[in-house]
Amino acid sequence: MRFVVVVTVSLFLLVLTSKTFVGADNDDVDDDVIRAARYQKGSSCAVVVTLENRWQWTLKKRRAADGGGAVVVTFKTSMQGWALRNQKDISDSSLADFIAAAGSNYNEQRDNAMHACDRMMERD
Repeated sequence: MRFVVVVTVSLFLLVLTSKTFVGADNDDVDDDVIRAARYQKGSSCAVVVTLENRWQWTLKKRRAADGGGAVVVTFKTSMQGWALRNQKDISDSSLADFIAAAGSNYNEQRDNAMHACDRMMERD
C-alpha cells in the first residue's frame, strides 16, 4: 500500500513542480543514509541509498518537461539491466543531503545525471 501511495503522490508532484521532486515521505527525508550504490545504464545513472530503517530509495536526475532539472526519488525499484559501478558505506549524510547534492538544475553538458551521481557518491 505504501508503494502505491508514494508513486501516486510522486507522479503528481513531478507534474506539479517539474523541479526538485521528492517522492519519499517527509519522515524519510531526514533519515540517515547508511549505504549508497551507483548504477549505470548507458548514459543514465542512478544512486540507490539505504536508510537506517533499511528502506531503500532510488535517486535519478533527469530533464524536466520545462527544461529544468528534476531529482526523482522513488521507492527502490528493480535495477535489472543496470550495472553496479560502486558502493560505499555512508556515515554522515541524510536523504535530504543526497537530494541536494544531485541538484535541481539540468544541463546536458555541465549538470546531467552523471554529474549528479558523481556528487552524490562524494557524500560521506
